[in-house]
Amino acid sequence: VSQTLNKREITITPISSSFSLTSYDNKAVADISKPETLSLSDGYYCATANNKEYNQTKKCFTVYQINSSFNIDFDYSKEKLVDLLKTEKTAILSQLSSQYSSVINYFTICEGALYKKGDWYSGIVTEKIQHQADSSDYYRFIMQKKNGEWIVKTTPSVVITKLSDESKDIPQEVITSANNQASCRAEVTTGSLLPDTTTFPEKPPIRDGE
Repeated sequence: VSQTLNKREITITPISSSFSLTSYDNKAVADISKPETLSLSDGYYCATANNKEYNQTKKCFTVYQINSSFNIDFDYSKEKLVDLLKTEKTAILSQLSSQYSSVINYFTICEGALYKKGDWYSGIVTEKIQHQADSSDYYRFIMQKKNGEWIVKTTPSVVITKLSDESKDIPQEVITSANNQASCRAEVTTGSLLPDTTTFPEKPPIRDGE
């Protein structure tokens, strides 16, 4: 009877992928492919995505004393994001170059990365006229895909902070990853992010706060 009393009604909803649910000691509990309500004892439980296109890092939660609901969502795997970037590159950098068309000719556009479900992107531009060994030359930016269109979320800056209005709704892990990209890993070339034929009118380069 005591074991029954210690059970909680836990509603679990998969958002992106079906998953295997295990207890803290790695014992199988259930395979979840649709919203389900389970009777679970107090404890620590973890979900692992069944679809390999999603990150295999476990999503864990604690059941304790009350009935609860949990939505389990997984981001894409790194491999999936790399493949997805191949189809998103042109749209991403076309939007960037359009928004900063009057100044972008002063910058080298560097290779970036996708995050989450391919709906967040961070990259770097670096001023051509300064020595690239100086880390202050690197201007980081973040973009988001909304309603099928890419938008620039942050003005290119040396450091992106969570404190500004333009970045307050950006996931912290995206901001951290953007700031940790310490150098220009690869210059954008034809077949990468932006065609070599793109040219822009001359104007002073982007500066913080402008």
